[in-house]
Amino acid sequence: QNFLKPSQMIPGNLPFKGATILFVVLLHSTDFIDVKLGLPRIDPITFLSLRFLIAIFFLVPLMWWYHAPWPKKISQIGCMLVELAY
Repeated sequence: QNFLKPSQMIPGNLPFKGATILFVVLLHSTDFIDVKLGLPRIDPITFLSLRFLIAIFFLVPLMWWYHAPWPKKISQIGCMLVELAY
């Protein structure tokens, strides 16, 4: 199959690699604070939708900047969806 090896997923010579990793860690480490402050005030579905939109707003440009590989076959998309379920 034409899947990427782990060494090909994050090349070592990317610009802003450390800043990107720090951003992702900060984004996910603030979950507890977000839930504590946001859930008492709004619906859970609205809260999750806003969090996903904010993540998409920041991560899609990073994927474009780093030329992240996209799946080329339907079977690859299916494998990704199965992996997300676990």
